[in-house]
Amino acid sequence: PDAERTMNTSLGASGVFAVEHVTEDALKQATWLYLEGYLFSTPGGQAAARRALELARKHQVKVSLTCSDRFIVEACGDALRAAVAECDLVFANQQEAGAYVDQERAEAIFPRFQEVAPNVVMTRGDQGAWGMFGGTAFQVPAVPVQALDAT
Repeated sequence: PDAERTMNTSLGASGVFAVEHVTEDALKQATWLYLEGYLFSTPGGQAAARRALELARKHQVKVSLTCSDRFIVEACGDALRAAVAECDLVFANQQEAGAYVDQERAEAIFPRFQEVAPNVVMTRGDQGAWGMFGGTAFQVPAVPVQALDAT
């Protein structure tokens, strides 16, 4: 009703993703590796993410990560933070970024969130997004749309 997302997460195949699913041959051909924060919710996913990060660095593949959910930031903090420290680009919504930097107000969150990686994007729902990429700060406005119930 408030146009915000409502979901009950099911990890599906991500819940069984493990190191053996990370292949060097595939990764070395990539330009970017995109890690989903939900990977950090299982020991196997954490190990797979660590291996993917290792291979990405070995083959000069850039790494991006999305925090996925405030719960992931809070529950998987140490493992997630270790991965973020190796990222070239980090995505988070305002609640996730706030949990990451222990701040509540957007104006206080973003300056601290900019420090977690060389490039960051913080989405703000109907307020658009704030980002820092290549040393340049930017804002992207949200585009108003009418939400449709497709059920």
